[in-house]
Amino acid sequence: MELDIISISVGGNPLRYSIDGLAIGAYHAFLSLQLLETLALVTMKLQMFARAQPLYIEELRSFMRVMLDGTNIYIAYLGGTRSIEAQTITTSHHQILSQVTGTLESAMDAIVYSYSHGFSGFSAKLTPDQAEALSKFPEILSVYPSKTYHIQTTRSWDFVGLSESLSSEQSGIEFLPHERYDVIVGVLDSGVWPESKSFHDADMRPVPGRWKGTCMNPAGTNASAIIKCNRKLVGARTFDAHGSHVYENARDGTGHGTHAASTATGRLVANASVNGVARGTARGGAPLSRLAAYKVCWGFICDEADILAGFDTAIHDGVDIISISVGRSPHRYSTDGLAIGAYHAVERGIAVAAPAGNFDFFIYQIANGAPWLFTVAASTIDRKITENNQTDNYKPAPVMAPFSLTGPNSLDASIIKPDITAPGVDILAAWPTNIPVHGTNATYGEYSLLSGTSMATPHVGGALAFLKSIHPKWSPAALKSALMTTASTLDNTNATITRGNAPSNPFSFGSGIIQPAKAVDPGLIYDIHPEDYIQYLWSINYTSVEIQHMTGSHCPKHSTDFSLNYPSIAIDKLAPGASRTISRIVTNVGTGRSSYTVAVAPPSDAALAIAVNPKTLDFFFTGQKLSYTVTLSLNKEAAGKSWIFSALTWTDGTHQVRSPIAVSSS
Repeated sequence: MELDIISISVGGNPLRYSIDGLAIGAYHAFLSLQLLETLALVTMKLQMFARAQPLYIEELRSFMRVMLDGTNIYIAYLGGTRSIEAQTITTSHHQILSQVTGTLESAMDAIVYSYSHGFSGFSAKLTPDQAEALSKFPEILSVYPSKTYHIQTTRSWDFVGLSESLSSEQSGIEFLPHERYDVIVGVLDSGVWPESKSFHDADMRPVPGRWKGTCMNPAGTNASAIIKCNRKLVGARTFDAHGSHVYENARDGTGHGTHAASTATGRLVANASVNGVARGTARGGAPLSRLAAYKVCWGFICDEADILAGFDTAIHDGVDIISISVGRSPHRYSTDGLAIGAYHAVERGIAVAAPAGNFDFFIYQIANGAPWLFTVAASTIDRKITENNQTDNYKPAPVMAPFSLTGPNSLDASIIKPDITAPGVDILAAWPTNIPVHGTNATYGEYSLLSGTSMATPHVGGALAFLKSIHPKWSPAALKSALMTTASTLDNTNATITRGNAPSNPFSFGSGIIQPAKAVDPGLIYDIHPEDYIQYLWSINYTSVEIQHMTGSHCPKHSTDFSLNYPSIAIDKLAPGASRTISRIVTNVGTGRSSYTVAVAPPSDAALAIAVNPKTLDFFFTGQKLSYTVTLSLNKEAAGKSWIFSALTWTDGTHQVRSPIAVSSS
């Protein structure tokens, strides 16, 4: 039977074309009915639409690939590398895949990336049947289609208390080392504009000998687009599973990556502004740190296969901190490429900052909720910009940005997310000179103002780099703890940070607004070892197969009362009339001999009672660890009530070590 016209009067909520059955069926109908003269014309018309809607361009390519040759990019994850040589791992990937594709040659053609440094896995162009066959191999943990993630400063650093002098080596602060550790920050984003003044290398020391990275310029790169490394920009690599070729190398085609990189690590640039607005000295949180740019985003889409390759390579190259300003709706950690890549980075001592996400069509639940990630919300600073005018010393500030996604963490509400908030509204940072400044049609410049949790994240990345330069031996968890426990929940009117016109809570601002200078000397820290995350995964019902392959470690014995040593405290669905006791361990990183007493803030609802034991912690030497317990009890009147918030603070008269508390009733 042949048809000339099809009428279908059904619809639903909008879906991506690549998973919209009606769109896919209609596409084939167009081809078979020859309503368009040639396949080339179909492709051309779709690409014309994509230029008008750039957010969809990568998925358009995926859609076209599936339609034309039946393949898509799949990720096969095998878990930890367990100290095996990278080349041996890559060879094993080819051998495994050849059993599906038929020959070793076809397997090598199909593979897009072999992940062999931080973890073991590969991405390849496969048909659904080939992917299904691959998933049955015993050494394969999981096989799934590569998903897409979405891309989500003059005054901002001064606002959070990190002055120009303190962020430089000539700080004059007595307790800081004379010569700081040489930190390398990896930014996984849309690339970098290397000619920006924010990335000059004047007066910088030689690149550390431990660095293994490079500035890649693939064959065919236009001479005018070549990226040259210097002592500031020490690496620039590109990952493009789909062959977009906007630029052959890591040169930034959108501005997002350049903006993020300079927010975290930018050098001091005087008189930076956008048409005279927000004028001041542009700088990052760690202006003397090194920058390595990993281009994993093309347009505003970041493919999961590229993200994993970026993490794997950054681990190999030797970065100390990773800032990645992308996110997507929550997925189980064992099939979340960003969470997997970040786990293996943290396992190797690399702290990772990621955004809580912006509320939009694609994300409506808080993103990047894994406990090993430093999840960042966005808030304002004390500068208000409207219609090219600005007001400094604006009050109240900070205020939570309305687009910043809030908790609870949908994957595990016992981990409060976001962890912290940082400046993310009207942030001035470096910009490519060939792209119109954001919000204009024809104005070009070296700096632009952007807003988003994407802008807040590199503030935390820069703060982590600043701390790492002073405390090079601190673990990712220790760095994170220092920033969380010294954060402030108050605005510049001394009132609780608001969202809209109402007081906010830890599900909006986490532990509060970052205060990097105070985090240098936090007094106490909550440390977490990589094996603790393994126990954590077991405690939230991940299978032994998932854990062993994801981490490369054998599963611990199940512990029903396990509580991750997190700097915040949460219990989800505590029964009215019941109580639960959890434990925490703090490490003294302050003066050798000190005594801390605890204070508990009145809960937001009297139905919650909190008891801490002991109430005093006496330390006798630096590095000493002491434990305490917190008993949280709900009375019968808690039935049907939502989350109740509080906080506990340990103080020795000098340090304030604060942890937010959240409890919900069942």
